[in-house]
Amino acid sequence: MTFASRNQHRIYWGPLKKPLEWSLKTWLAPWAYVASVAYHDMFWYPRYAKEKIQPVLESDWGRLFANWGNVQADAEGRGFPDVGAVSPELIQIGLKHFLEGARLVGMAVRESPELQAKKRTGTAYFANRG
Repeated sequence: MTFASRNQHRIYWGPLKKPLEWSLKTWLAPWAYVASVAYHDMFWYPRYAKEKIQPVLESDWGRLFANWGNVQADAEGRGFPDVGAVSPELIQIGLKHFLEGARLVGMAVRESPELQAKKRTGTAYFANRG
């Protein structure tokens, strides 16, 4: 059993089932998207992409990804003996990428269930917060 399948069993049928079901029903669940965009798009990708992703793109898997649809599987359908020569390019757009991440975080916050509920009731989000 792999790490992923073992933990999937824990989540769906084991001891993690109840805590995960509970956590998905709290106000924290929708904010996971905000946290993911903030971390991956605004920090991890600009900081680590070239170091971590470039070697993968230059590997056989990366070349297969870049040449998908142009390469042929072997006769038995077990793999791709020739994955092509072209490697995908890693595009880093710096500040533009950071600003797009900030725009997505802002959109997620504006459309969050908590703020939408406050808009419907007409009360300020930060009003009466201790």
